[in-house]
Order: sequence, then structure tokens, then C-alpha cells
Amino acid sequence: MRVDFSDAFLTGHPDIDGEHIEIFEIINAVADAIDEREFSNCHKLTSSFLELCRDHFQHEEEILAKLKFPRLEEHASFHTALLEKGETIFELCECQSDPSLLEDRFTELVTFFIEEVVRGDLDFVSFLQDKGVVPIRSHSSVSPVT
Repeated sequence: MRVDFSDAFLTGHPDIDGEHIEIFEIINAVADAIDEREFSNCHKLTSSFLELCRDHFQHEEEILAKLKFPRLEEHASFHTALLEKGETIFELCECQSDPSLLEDRFTELVTFFIEEVVRGDLDFVSFLQDKGVVPIRSHSSVSPVT
């Protein structure tokens, strides 16, 4: 499952958006590794994905905490759940025992990540706009998963 990054995913915050683009790129690299049954590369890429996500989530939560985002705790729980799903992918890549289960878990991870970006992050966009941190813009609806 590959994911195309869309302008609809932009929050308007350059740091957050840049980090999201990097995460989408590594998701696609993991998808390629799974498709090609390159489990050692999948393992390495998933480790990089988890590290990138941890750093991004911490950074994003720091930004939102400074601005006193009222739903920060709920938003952080999305992050925790995503990392837990990512750990499952990491372990499946490591043991290389069940490619179909790996694909299923990866699809869940990608779907959850898209939900986190679309529903979770875009939930705080209006908050960032109200605070004057990002410009007001409209989002178009796009189907990002291919």
C-alpha cells in the first residue's frame, strides 16, 4: 500500500508539514520493501519510521502544549497507538515469519496514520489558525491511498 502525499494533508505549519512528508516517504519505502519481500530492509526502514515518528510526535506535542491546545491528551493518545502499531510491524519484519500478516498490519498502520493526519492533525489546524500560527486556507478532499 503506497500513499501519495496531498496538499489536503498540509497543516500550514512548515515543521509539521515537512515531517509529515518525510513520514509519507518512509511509509512508501516500507511498502516497497514488503512488496519485494526484502525483510531485512523492511526491518531497517520500520526502525527509521518509528524513530522519525517518535521525534515528530514529541515535536508536534511540544508545539501544541506551548499553544495550550485543549485536546492535546487525546491527540497524544493517537500518537501512542500509532507507535504501538509500528512496533508490531517492526517485530514482524524482524521475525519474517508471516508475509500476509505483515501486509495486513502494515495496511492497518498506514490507514491509522492517514486517520491521524487527516482527523487528528487537521483537527488542530483551525486551532493553529485561530492562534495566528498558520494562515487560513481551505482543504480539498483527496483520496491519498493507492
